[in-house]
Amino acid sequence: MTDALVATLRHLLARHGTRLLKDHRRLNAFLRDLHPDAPRSVAVAVEVVRSGLLRELRADDDAATRHGQVRRLRDGAGVAPRYGARALERWRAVLDLTSSPDLPVRRRASRISERPGSLDDVLSGALT
Repeated sequence: MTDALVATLRHLLARHGTRLLKDHRRLNAFLRDLHPDAPRSVAVAVEVVRSGLLRELRADDDAATRHGQVRRLRDGAGVAPRYGARALERWRAVLDLTSSPDLPVRRRASRISERPGSLDDVLSGALT
């Protein structure tokens, strides 16, 4: 997952709340519209939600638990372990479950903040 995708996820969760995480199709649509240049990152981020692993993330997960989560992504969706591990760490950062220094809060603005108008304006403009 890219830094911009992390920023967008934070923005979407602030705007729509955690109910957005209950609808992986809607989340997928938002992310694909806003990050057409990162289809792989979007797919892995959404797969974490779709697989139910997002509900299991905690700050105090041990290495064995994290390894098991990565393995579930690999076995269930064919996500390479290095991408799965990174996506899970990024989701922990999005949900503020970690304060790891290698996960920046925001290096560059999300595509939402780069465009004028509301989120609905941005998305409707992407569809035309």
